[in-house]
Amino acid sequence: MTDEKRKCSQGNTGTQCAEKSFSVTLRRTGIACLTVALLWMLLALCFDFTYALNDDTALKDILSGTYTGVPEAHNIQMLYPLSFAISFLYRLVPGVPWFGVFLCLAQFGAVCVIASAVPQYRGSAFVIALSFLLLFSTELVFIQYTVTSGFLMAAAMVRFYTASGDDTSFFKDHIPEILLVVCAFMLRTEMALFLLPLFFLAVLFRWMKENSFFSRQNVIHYVGLPMILLGCMALSVAADRVAYGSEEWQTFRQFFDDRTSVYDFYGIPDYEQNRAFYESIGIDETQYELLVNYNFDLDPAIDAQVMHEIAEYAASHQEESFGRRLYLSVYEYVYRFTHGQELCFDLLVVFGYFLLFQIAVRKRKPALLGKLFLLFSLRSALWLFLLFRGRAPERITHPLYLMELLLLALLWWCDVTYSAETAEARQDSPDDRAAVRRYRFAQYTVGILMGLLLICCGAVMIRKTVDEAGRREQINTEWQEVKQYCRQHPDVFYYFDVYSTVAYSEKLFSDTDPSYRNFDLLGGWIAKSPLAEAKRSCMGMDTADRALLSGQAHFITDGMRPESDVAHIVAYFKAKGIDVEPEVMGRSGSFTDYRINRL
Repeated sequence: MTDEKRKCSQGNTGTQCAEKSFSVTLRRTGIACLTVALLWMLLALCFDFTYALNDDTALKDILSGTYTGVPEAHNIQMLYPLSFAISFLYRLVPGVPWFGVFLCLAQFGAVCVIASAVPQYRGSAFVIALSFLLLFSTELVFIQYTVTSGFLMAAAMVRFYTASGDDTSFFKDHIPEILLVVCAFMLRTEMALFLLPLFFLAVLFRWMKENSFFSRQNVIHYVGLPMILLGCMALSVAADRVAYGSEEWQTFRQFFDDRTSVYDFYGIPDYEQNRAFYESIGIDETQYELLVNYNFDLDPAIDAQVMHEIAEYAASHQEESFGRRLYLSVYEYVYRFTHGQELCFDLLVVFGYFLLFQIAVRKRKPALLGKLFLLFSLRSALWLFLLFRGRAPERITHPLYLMELLLLALLWWCDVTYSAETAEARQDSPDDRAAVRRYRFAQYTVGILMGLLLICCGAVMIRKTVDEAGRREQINTEWQEVKQYCRQHPDVFYYFDVYSTVAYSEKLFSDTDPSYRNFDLLGGWIAKSPLAEAKRSCMGMDTADRALLSGQAHFITDGMRPESDVAHIVAYFKAKGIDVEPEVMGRSGSFTDYRINRL
């Protein structure tokens, strides 16, 4: 029996209980929606909502039709059912920025779910919204689909842990959580799977609160729900595999996975030290430079087979052994924590563990101690997994912190606070009244300390958001200008040097014209895909190298890095026995437009 049902069962009929529960839920939701709406308006007045990375803008371009000319559901990164739904909306109403709307609604909707799900003390919805504003303003303003997936997972976890309902309608009551997790899974599969253990830990903690842990009904409920959830996720994957079942998509997906391994994890093996290997797969130094510059789409010979061999070779020639990598991961885990690399979040985490630990020891709550041990063990395992793989960007670590902090807060709200309120409701003896006084004093003390900590941490995060907004406004102005330059020459196709564009992004609700754009990257994660071929065919082009040699396409670079200079394009063609000369056709800011003339 859940906490709210215990309260409701004291002196109320079933009808009264249901009406009271519905009224409380409606009031909670209304307050939460109003509070989060005010949060959104405040951020909208102060900042422009912006895609965090050019990966997000690429997804938007694919879904909206600006990449291939028509809205496309095969957007590679998301699972097909969700991308199909969003691309269908673009087909219905092309002028609406549906992907940006979806991400924005998902993030603020997740905050609303969290604010409405927690036990409603005075001003709790406001406190939650303010906490998100202080700690996650950067993620709420500069929106990234990986972070959005993490927000949805957090909302599902909080709602499940705090939900009340009749045991006879257990699965029906938890349909929203299943939908949230599945949506997060389809949006960013890797992020949802990474956070899924924390969601399952919350399921276990909720199960531990039931009266009869091993009762048949509880086993069916708390084992059945994760099984249903995994089944829904498996159906999503099955639908995705059917949609990408063609031979060309299967080949590209192998290429995509190997490219990810090489660029994100193993790195590209040095050419001089591994010359024999590269020569054995037909890769010369100029082709190697294309790989280093990420402009590998220029060479048709760098195909799925070549990338697969490079990935396997890089994986088999890692310098550190498994034991050494594990040791370094543990060392970095301790180092990050003790040297304040994520100081704001680490302070909040330490405060949460310390608060609950001293309560568990002082009140002799072995169950709470056990929960803290399980949570700390799992968070350590997840961190070590990230560090072992060598990638721990903020778009992954911040949702991890969010889940951990919310689970600590849930233990405080639903375990510690409920027990104290039960004593307050009874107050049958002087001991009860003394316990209530101590609880109230502790509650206010914790609130003050947490408030001060949030304000200090929030000041740092808000400053970071303001600085980032100013930086992006400056560099994205240049990006808008070079896009306009491309539009002014619709008969020419433009290939951008990949690393010249990584700092740029776009705003969610501006430049929403869904018409085809006559430019692309000369590499990146879309290169070599059926989508890239479809984009070229819109301009009547075959391959990137032929398009550049024929003058159908030009090469644009900012030349900020020596490796990004047009010289590596000239060297590549020369190695193929073709002499070329780059001609400057125009400039836009730091970008230079080159036509590759064949001599």
